[in-house]
Amino acid sequence: MSGQPRFVKGEETPMNLPRTRKLDDYTKLLVALFATPAPFEIAIGVVKREQYDYRRLAIILGTLIVLAAVLGVLRRRSWWYPQIIVGYYVLLVGTALAGLGLTAVIWDDEIRAMTGWSGTVEIIVTALAPSLGVLLVAAGAYLVRERRNRARAELDSPLPDRTSMAKMTPLNLRTSAVWTSEDTTRQRGRNTLIAISQRFLDINDLHYVAWFTPQADCDFYVDLFDDDALDLMATGDSGDRRTNYMRHARHVRHLIGKLSDRLDDLDTGPLVRVVLDVEKGAIFYYSLPGLGFLVGVTLDQQKVDPTDWKMSDLSNAFLRAHGKQEDDDFYRLCPHCGRSNRGHPVGPTGPVDTLNVVVPMPRRDAG
Repeated sequence: MSGQPRFVKGEETPMNLPRTRKLDDYTKLLVALFATPAPFEIAIGVVKREQYDYRRLAIILGTLIVLAAVLGVLRRRSWWYPQIIVGYYVLLVGTALAGLGLTAVIWDDEIRAMTGWSGTVEIIVTALAPSLGVLLVAAGAYLVRERRNRARAELDSPLPDRTSMAKMTPLNLRTSAVWTSEDTTRQRGRNTLIAISQRFLDINDLHYVAWFTPQADCDFYVDLFDDDALDLMATGDSGDRRTNYMRHARHVRHLIGKLSDRLDDLDTGPLVRVVLDVEKGAIFYYSLPGLGFLVGVTLDQQKVDPTDWKMSDLSNAFLRAHGKQEDDDFYRLCPHCGRSNRGHPVGPTGPVDTLNVVVPMPRRDAG
C-alpha cells in the first residue's frame, strides 16, 4: 500500500530493470591498450608474410596482458587515470633512454665493440640520449604530479566502498535510507545529526540530505528514494542515484570554491549557499565554515522554494547542534508576509509547524 515502508530490494519493476551502461574510462583504456598495436602488427604480418615471427606476437600479447592485470589492481586507486598511466610510461622510457646514453658515455669502448656503431652514431647517441631521457623523465613526473593534484582538487578520486548500500529504516510511515561512513573518528555526535536531518525529510519536498566534512568526505546521507511515493520521480536504480549525488556534490564543492576565488576581488565574502535549479527539482549547497557542508535535493520542481526554506533551517539546526551561532545568511524571507523564517510563528493560514511554515507562490508556466 502506498505510504507504507518498503524493504524488498531487487524487485523486477519498470524502475529497476537492467539499463544500458556507458563504458567507463577504465574499460576504454583496456580496449585502447589492445587495439592500438593491432594495425601495426597486421601491417608487419602482411609485409613479412611467411617470414613473420609469431613469437613477436606472443611477446606483445603477454606484455599487454600483464599490463592489463596491473591496471586492474590499480583501478580503485587515484593513480590509475589514463593520464597518469601515460606519465609512468614516459618516465620509464625516459629512464631507459637516459640510462642508455650514460652507459654509452661511460663504457664507450665496450658499447662500440658490441654494437659496431660508427663514430657519428656514437656521438649522436651519447650527446642526445642522456638529455632527451632526462627531459622525458621530467615530463613524465609532471604528468603524474599534475593529474594527482587535479584528482585531489576536484575530488574525483574513487568514492568509499558500498556508498550505495544504505540501510532501510521506517520514518513516519515512510521508507528512509541511511548511509554512514566507516570512519570511526567522526562517529561522536553523528546520530544526533542524522536524527536532525531525518526530521526535515519529507516526501513532499526535501528528499535527500547529505553531510560532508571540510575535506569533502561524505559522513552520512539520508533519503526517501525507495519510498513508493517517489517511484515516478526517483527513477532508475536508487543505489546509483545515491552514489551519483555523492560524487557530484564533491565536484560542485570544488567548482564553488573556484568561483568563490574568482569573486574575491568583489570583497563580498565567500559563497555560502548555492541552488542548482534543474528541470526536475533542485540541488542545494550550504557551506558551514569550519564544520563542512550540507547538500539537499528535491525532485519536485514545484517545491524548489519551500525546500530551500527547509535547507536554511536545517543548516542553522546543524550550527546550533555544534554550539555555534545561527547564520543570518541562511535565513529566507516568507513570500507571503516578508518575514524571516527565524522564529516565524504564523503561516499563511494560521499557526503551523515551523518546519513547514512557508508556502511560496506556485510556479506557473510562461504564457
